[in-house]
Amino acid sequence: MASLPIPAKMYFDDFSFDLVTYSIKRDSKIIASAQGLSNRGSSGPYISFLIDTDIEVNDVLITADNENFIVTRVSYDTYNGEKELIKAYY
Repeated sequence: MASLPIPAKMYFDDFSFDLVTYSIKRDSKIIASAQGLSNRGSSGPYISFLIDTDIEVNDVLITADNENFIVTRVSYDTYNGEKELIKAYY
């Protein structure tokens, strides 16, 4: 878990031109769609989502171009001690 220097919403607003819309597939059903930001850290590649996004291990994240990413691990970043960002590693 890392600490964010600014609120996650502000981070997403600053990088809005890089946001990608993902369909979230769980148990063979699309359960939601959400915007995320791709990134890579020391633990590997991940997609960040705002905390109100329902993401679990084994979910499949699907882009409009039909790219598929299987979530292998989830971690959180905080701002002022509160979880604000979900990192979905794939």
